[in-house]
Amino acid sequence: PSSDGVYTLRIRTLSEDGEARTRTFEESWVLDNQTKDKSQKFYSMDGDVRLIWARVKSSRKTRCVCRISRTATEGLEVSEPTECNGYSTVGQTGREYMVDVTIQYANIYVSKITQSIDFYRDIVGLELQFTDEEHGYASFNAGPLRVGLAEVSKSQDNLTGRHTGVGFCTVDLEQTYAEWVDRGVEFSMKPERQPWGGFMAMFADPDGNISYLDQPDVVHSG
Repeated sequence: PSSDGVYTLRIRTLSEDGEARTRTFEESWVLDNQTKDKSQKFYSMDGDVRLIWARVKSSRKTRCVCRISRTATEGLEVSEPTECNGYSTVGQTGREYMVDVTIQYANIYVSKITQSIDFYRDIVGLELQFTDEEHGYASFNAGPLRVGLAEVSKSQDNLTGRHTGVGFCTVDLEQTYAEWVDRGVEFSMKPERQPWGGFMAMFADPDGNISYLDQPDVVHSG
């Protein structure tokens, strides 16, 4: 260290039963005659069996580097410490490195929140988790993800009436298609077999937002 200062260390580890957790340490150092060139501090994984990654950010113009013991990642391929924008990061190479990043929700932009809530709850059949009409938002349970409805003003109407890229799934596409047509839902594409093996249709909500409707077991079974 070139001066007194503080640093933040984040560690993500894996327990013996496969549970991952992230811990944050806010630390500081003070220069003395013993540490004027460099110093080091060891951190325990608190009973966990594998280190996924560790990252340190220091204050001031001080170089901090993360290093890990071999026992923490025994049998795994581990990256060399990387340094960028004041951060030093080390961890497993490959997909395990970013296991704390997930997709939790996708928003669909609408012009009238109450009208859209009725459509996605009563026709599509999603479970409404909560609604905040004052701020023009609603959230639906959609399996492992949430679907949000975000009401936009007239000056932002270019956000509605577009392809959402969102794919809904049903166990019987032809039956669902027939039921939705009877209830007035417009389809821009009827159920069709796709060249890549899928079976899907495309439907519009009251704002003309287009989404997919798939029967995934046709192509993904087994």
